[in-house]
Amino acid sequence: MLARGGLASLAAVACALCACAKGHSPADAGSDGGPLETCSQRSVPVSSNGAPHRFFTPALVPLVAGRGFSSSPVSVRADNTTVALFPVEGGIGAATSSGGGFSGSFLLADQADSPALAALGGRFFVGFRQGGVLLVGVSDGAQGLVQLGSGHGRMLQIPLPQGATAPGELSLAASSGGEVVAAFSATVIGGRTAVFVSRLQNAGCQACTLSFAQPVAAGPGNASETQPRVATGPHGSVAIAFVREKPQGPPAEAWISQGTLGATLSLRAALVDDEAAETAATAAYFSDGSLAFVYARLQQASAVDGGVSPAPELADVVARRLDQSHTGAAIRVHDDDGAVAGTHWLPGAAVDVYDRLWVSFYDTRFAAPGSNAWGPGPAEAARDGACTAVVMLARSDDKGATFRPNSLVTADGTTVPFDAVPGSQRRARAPLGPVYVTATDTELLVGYSDDLGVGRTQLAEAGLP
Repeated sequence: MLARGGLASLAAVACALCACAKGHSPADAGSDGGPLETCSQRSVPVSSNGAPHRFFTPALVPLVAGRGFSSSPVSVRADNTTVALFPVEGGIGAATSSGGGFSGSFLLADQADSPALAALGGRFFVGFRQGGVLLVGVSDGAQGLVQLGSGHGRMLQIPLPQGATAPGELSLAASSGGEVVAAFSATVIGGRTAVFVSRLQNAGCQACTLSFAQPVAAGPGNASETQPRVATGPHGSVAIAFVREKPQGPPAEAWISQGTLGATLSLRAALVDDEAAETAATAAYFSDGSLAFVYARLQQASAVDGGVSPAPELADVVARRLDQSHTGAAIRVHDDDGAVAGTHWLPGAAVDVYDRLWVSFYDTRFAAPGSNAWGPGPAEAARDGACTAVVMLARSDDKGATFRPNSLVTADGTTVPFDAVPGSQRRARAPLGPVYVTATDTELLVGYSDDLGVGRTQLAEAGLP
């Protein structure tokens, strides 16, 4: 466990990464400490369909987390400092870098989850859920983060709508107009979850009394809305991507809610795709105000979720370009053979200063399906399928119309334990967090889960090519 406010080494953690990659089959540990099914097959990727191996060779920063966490590292850069938040067994950890790599980490918040980050000038806004409420700490520079971790500094609470309880996932973004926008889910009357948006105006003001405004609904609210991700763009534009789950099960619906940060905030929600996987969608703005909307499109639902021998879920990661009057076609991001059944899940996306769209996601293309690939374990029988994934990266130079050959993010010869059955015991006890992508003026960061039951997350960091 990380010490509150103290620094600890981020050198490579002895990983279990694993005995499995060396031909062994250790039982992964679940969030309750019990054994899970074993992964009996792994493959070592060499290249992606003969394409260049990498856009670049990222530095991988292993960040120690606790068991059974489903969050990946989130990161942001401001004033020549990069900040990363990640889940740890005692709550939320933080680490900072000023160009020489991440040198230390500390416990930011006890018994907290759902980390979120935004930056405005040299001010960082660090969000999380703690004790049933959503909190955002305000830090002027990296040193302010250490003060927050020591129980000092300014802490703001995001209000819930009247009648709402149990806030869930949190996402933050800063606008060029000096606001911070929070999108989150909460339970509403009838037991459904809905997505809401709250504004923090004058967020960069040093002398102002800061407080988040009363939230407004982002979606229709007549079905379970989950996994919000907020993005801000030119001229005060704001967008919230979220997923609506259907009562009868998958596929889900991918939605986008858009508006402008003016005197008031009025959002227009629109259904983008009713064949989406039940994983987070994400959005990122281009400089012309159009929007990249990236999500997993379901090809085949898991045949028997949680059953004895369920088929894996198959999905494609796709991108659409949206503007005020038009929704573009769904463009397949990954370049593996479509005839070979694969799962592509939990994408993250960002647009860099050159208007290039970067998309990263989990991908089972290199996994070797086979008999009894998973199992047996105490909770589930042996079943067929692929049990590993890699993290891939794709780049579009034409606002999502086409994508260059995909590239590896995960280190050579390593894979991530991955179960493509959403309802399986293993997925419930050792989940993966969605991929997060951050593009700064000079670098690209990709955060993802490397969950071996011991709960590790990774942050890939490299200069923009």
